[in-house]
Amino acid sequence: MQKTTREYVQKLSAFAHYLGGTGIRDLSEITPLHVREFYENAENRRPRRSYGSTLRAFFRWAAAQGSLSSSLADAIPRPRQYRFVNLPDVLSRSEVDGILTSVDRSTPLGRRDYAILLLAARYGLRPCDIRDLTLDEIDWRGERIDIRQAKTGRPLALPLLPDVAEALSAYLRDGRPVSTYRTIFLRHHAPFEPFAAENNLMAIMRIALQRAGLANRAGRRGLYLFRHTLATHLLAAESPLKAIADVLGHASTQTTFGYARVDLVGLRTVAISEKEAGR
Repeated sequence: MQKTTREYVQKLSAFAHYLGGTGIRDLSEITPLHVREFYENAENRRPRRSYGSTLRAFFRWAAAQGSLSSSLADAIPRPRQYRFVNLPDVLSRSEVDGILTSVDRSTPLGRRDYAILLLAARYGLRPCDIRDLTLDEIDWRGERIDIRQAKTGRPLALPLLPDVAEALSAYLRDGRPVSTYRTIFLRHHAPFEPFAAENNLMAIMRIALQRAGLANRAGRRGLYLFRHTLATHLLAAESPLKAIADVLGHASTQTTFGYARVDLVGLRTVAISEKEAGR
């Protein structure tokens, strides 16, 4: 909720800045032309597509408050969008291994970053769930991780894999700053406290990609890349879609399908060569 609020404020502030530059000082002065001009002409001359829903919500609210004579929501283009139109962005197994082995685990910071990356690679955990993971959610004797997902509020139980247990133990014993916080992962610069709510841990992934020689790869560069990769590799291993959904913490397999919709390895096995197609 806090993240959504921040995004709304950022986008509406950008719109207000644009209106100020055109001399608009009152909501009643906004016309559909202003809306379309702002939406279609960002700094890189590409449409601000992610602003559409924010502006529509604001215009509906302003109209309900009587600040606008009529809603301007219809002035925002509604381009047709198709689900699953793009192929998923995934890493090869060797690339995953390369990213993990690139981390310098001889330092406290390296032990922290390695444990974070391993949680993302082995379970496909969302950055928010890794960031908010607490000591109370690790059942060492029962070899389980029990969390309540930040995004869905649903409980998620995962096995505590041996390499994950080892990485977490190494960080907690010889890396984590002394703190009364129950959150496992902390900032390593004073004040030693949990990551901020808006921190998606992307910097950790970017550094690891750079060390692994993948800094210039096209596509995703955040921890969600591990989530897409895990789903696709599980699909390639013929894991049931429901099982993949359970690992990723999805309420519906339809959501899982968006992460793992093409098994490229399997597709190659059924590809027809030009010679065979001409028979």
